[in-house]
Amino acid sequence: MEGLLNSSDGDTRNVFDVLVRGRSSVDLTFLGLPHMPRLGEEYDATAFAMNPGAAFINVSALSRLGLRTGYATDLGNDFFSRYILEHMRAAGIDETFLRLHDMDLTAISAGLSFPEDRTFISWSANSDFQNRGVMLEDLQQHRVRCLFSHRHYSDEIHLEARRQGTLICIDTSWDREFLESDHVKSAIAQADAFMPNLPEACVITGTHSANDAMAVLRDAVPMVAIKLGPDGAIGSVHGRHYHVPAFPVDAVDTTGAGDNFDAGLIYGLLHDLPFEQCLRCAVAAGSLSTRYAGGVQGSPTEDELLAAVEQLEYISKHA
Repeated sequence: MEGLLNSSDGDTRNVFDVLVRGRSSVDLTFLGLPHMPRLGEEYDATAFAMNPGAAFINVSALSRLGLRTGYATDLGNDFFSRYILEHMRAAGIDETFLRLHDMDLTAISAGLSFPEDRTFISWSANSDFQNRGVMLEDLQQHRVRCLFSHRHYSDEIHLEARRQGTLICIDTSWDREFLESDHVKSAIAQADAFMPNLPEACVITGTHSANDAMAVLRDAVPMVAIKLGPDGAIGSVHGRHYHVPAFPVDAVDTTGAGDNFDAGLIYGLLHDLPFEQCLRCAVAAGSLSTRYAGGVQGSPTEDELLAAVEQLEYISKHA
């Protein structure tokens, strides 16, 4: 992978550390329920959070780590789109790749969150709308060090990214039909780094354990990181296998932990850190993000991340 992460080398185009392609939505998260609700019963949550969700969490987390991040997405004229745009501007997120439309593009997810995990129900007003993808002119007009997406790219985007030496990082999301399709195989084939969670990795590979899933994926992707939740993560690069335990934290809400994990890994890769250290950055970022309700508020700053990585190194040496 040497040379892949270098900056422009005399290239005068506008440089972005990361360009994230993904849909926009708003997360409504309910916390403090005694257990999963049963039909016919009603419960009062003890806490509630409303935050921009979906790929916005990746963008926000990367930005808080000091990486210049573009967001290739679409927003409409509805309340929730305006809410997301206000948060983008408040966070200083670049709008170069944003497209605005005079139409309702409401997309919301209602989440029930417990300390160990969460579940979501999502709805969008225009589910057939083609969300903005990365375009060829985006790469031609701007220098992009890393592309991030939950889906595969068009052939022309993939070829141009390869020509420019752009790092391609792919995660996925819980959509069984997608996970069992050829589309996910296309995404994996394009990736330099693939970052699923354990249930997703098992469905994709048809296996039942983290190690078995890793044995399949490491033959398909140069770098693999599988999220194990409270057990940290395992990773593989160049045939070497790594395990990093979770960073100790009193978890409030796991919403967005996987997105923050992705941001931490990309941070490490773009700073040319050894892969095990990249994995520590990922685990630390994911763990720290669970300190607050919602997927955005707990995203660590660069200083917080590096301090947590030092602690993880100490834990590993004295385990």
